[in-house]
Amino acid sequence: MKYTIKNILLFLAGVAFLVPAAYMAFRVLGNIDAAQETAAAEFEKITLKAARLCVEDAARVCQIIYKTDTAAYEGASAAVREAM
Repeated sequence: MKYTIKNILLFLAGVAFLVPAAYMAFRVLGNIDAAQETAAAEFEKITLKAARLCVEDAARVCQIIYKTDTAAYEGASAAVREAM
């Protein structure tokens, strides 16, 4: 079998192209699980933060309503005492 320089160069060029491409493909496929785990963890953090903010906002609203009701009660109580 006689190989020409053209065939040898084409083979080496193919190897030089395919080996890094195959390596990168395996690296990408290997990192899919890690990327999915990272994304899930980040979304969980975002969800927990949003839930915490909702609870804090609801607590603030309840405090405002409580203070308003307390002030109204004290005002009404003072008006009743004055009327007596």
